[in-house]
Amino acid sequence: MSCCTSFKMTVLATSALMSFGVFGQNILKVGPEQSLKLPSEAAAIAQNGDIIEIEAAKYSCDAGVKWKANDLVIRGVNGRAHITWQDCGGNLPGGKGLWNTIGYNVRIENIEFSFAKVSDNNGAGIRHDGGVI
Repeated sequence: MSCCTSFKMTVLATSALMSFGVFGQNILKVGPEQSLKLPSEAAAIAQNGDIIEIEAAKYSCDAGVKWKANDLVIRGVNGRAHITWQDCGGNLPGGKGLWNTIGYNVRIENIEFSFAKVSDNNGAGIRHDGGVI
């Protein structure tokens, strides 16, 4: 086997492993028709480097979600996902935000947040307690 052939095989094998999440880039899918129904379910199992794709839908009363992993990409797909506390009663669990990012380098795209209610009137869609967001 020539050096070039060996290099090509290594690149192909590495690409294949990455697509299966071997290097911490699992794609977690959230949505009404997915095995993960709520963003909180994805947050509970997310690992460093994962990509979380949240289907466009309204996710009510799923609050106080803690995103602990680093280097996450969390994005709404097929439209904008909507996270809300409307008609859920009382204040948000934890008294901070609908989502709480604790990990570093978390990227959030195409997600809408509404009705974050806490007792001090300082509720947030995203409460950031980690590094870069």
